[in-house]
Amino acid sequence: MENLQYVNPITKANFKNQTIDILGSVYQFKIKSRRNDSSEIRLKTRVYVTRPDISILTGISAPDYSIQGEDPLSDILWKKFNEMEISLEAYILENILPDRVLKFSRKAGCSCGCSPGWIDQNEYGRTVWVSVEITEQNLQSRLS
Repeated sequence: MENLQYVNPITKANFKNQTIDILGSVYQFKIKSRRNDSSEIRLKTRVYVTRPDISILTGISAPDYSIQGEDPLSDILWKKFNEMEISLEAYILENILPDRVLKFSRKAGCSCGCSPGWIDQNEYGRTVWVSVEITEQNLQSRLS
C-alpha cells in the first residue's frame, strides 16, 4: 500500500495563502489535514469541502423544502440543484488539487450519508478539509 501514497501528501503547509476564482470572484481557501489513526490507516483519503452557500456564489437559491416523491417537479429541481452543488465542489477541487483523482461519494464519512465528500483514489490514511471562504470584499460586491 505504501506505493499508492503520494510523495507530497495533502497538507496545510503545501497551500498557504492560496486563492481560487469562482465565477469571476476570487476567494481564499484553507486546507486542514490530519493523518488517520491506526484503525483508519487503510482507508482511502477523504476530502471534505466547506464553501459559501451556493446562492451567494451563483445567485441561485435552493428549491423549497419538500418530501421526496410527493411532487415530481420539486424532485427534479432538487436533483438539478444537488448536481450543481457537486459540480461546484468538483470545480473547486480540480483547481485546488489538480493532480488528484477524486470521486464524489454521498457516504464518504458515514454509511448513513450524513457526511458526503470526495475520496482520493490514490492516497490512503488522511482526512482533509478544504474551506473556501468568502471575503468581505466579495460579500460587498455580491450584495451591491
